[in-house]
Amino acid sequence: MKSNRRSVLRWMAASTAAGIAPTLPVASLAATAAAPLGKLRIMIPANPGGGWDGTGHAIGDALVAAGQASEIVYENKGGKGGIIGLAEFVEKYSDSQDSVMVGGFVMVGSIALNRPAITLAKVKPVARLTSEVLALVVPADSKFQTVKDFQAALVKNIAEVPLAGGGAGGVDHMCAALVARAAGADPGKLVYVPSSSGAEVMQALAAGKVAAAVSGFGELKSGISSGKLRALAISSRRGLFGIPSFREQRLDVDLANWRGIFAPAGMSDAQVANVRAALQKATQHPSWQAALVRNDWQPSWQVGTEFSESMELDKAMADALVYILKLKTA
Repeated sequence: MKSNRRSVLRWMAASTAAGIAPTLPVASLAATAAAPLGKLRIMIPANPGGGWDGTGHAIGDALVAAGQASEIVYENKGGKGGIIGLAEFVEKYSDSQDSVMVGGFVMVGSIALNRPAITLAKVKPVARLTSEVLALVVPADSKFQTVKDFQAALVKNIAEVPLAGGGAGGVDHMCAALVARAAGADPGKLVYVPSSSGAEVMQALAAGKVAAAVSGFGELKSGISSGKLRALAISSRRGLFGIPSFREQRLDVDLANWRGIFAPAGMSDAQVANVRAALQKATQHPSWQAALVRNDWQPSWQVGTEFSESMELDKAMADALVYILKLKTA
């Protein structure tokens, strides 16, 4: 069965018919007057160590290296797939002209599931930066040697196969539920253990709290490379990094995550344009290009109407998946 964006929207149509971390400046430019943005705050709505954290620091470093910002201040506020950090950002910096926030598909999904009072309608999309495929991994000593083994266990008793991943409702959660559905199990009975960072996912696997995990490949790469984890499948249409895709193993699932930058609702249109221009120059700098390679991120630059319309499509898909896959907050 199809589990990509187009098929999810068909499902939807059918269904319708039926804590802040310490503030630390970590990058600065000597010639401050030359930097168009001056000092910039980047809110990261996740704990240190995950994909949003890595993205925030990588783009901050690139902004400074490219001479687009004189200093970057980072703030981390994790929890609930980014919606706690989003609320903090809106409440504290709604009129700020020198603050931005990292966000992405994880947050879109978390909002669809949790229905918070503060949503992405309260911020301005500036630019999409990257996309990333997801991987299904198990501990090195797991009894699951193949996706077929994993599928059989899900069908036999899905409640005995807990999975870890990012925030509830996020892209990791969606992917896990899509795998369960494609395997022939009831996704409504999936035991999903959400976390606020890639490090927490790794810890859950190491402690034996979960049987497997779904997360961005970049966040799991070190565990796979060290031999502590084994990758059973990847969420691209074809295999990558020496890992076969779900589709190649007869589970019709393909899904990708994306991350981008958002501005406060009160930031002027002129300043949003300035930030966007600075980001574009930063993404052309070797510092950012090296981060793409290091983290196995795919460049996915998108701005303006194209970005806004893409987000609307993702919102519709997330709303549909929450309903169809019976996603739960706990």
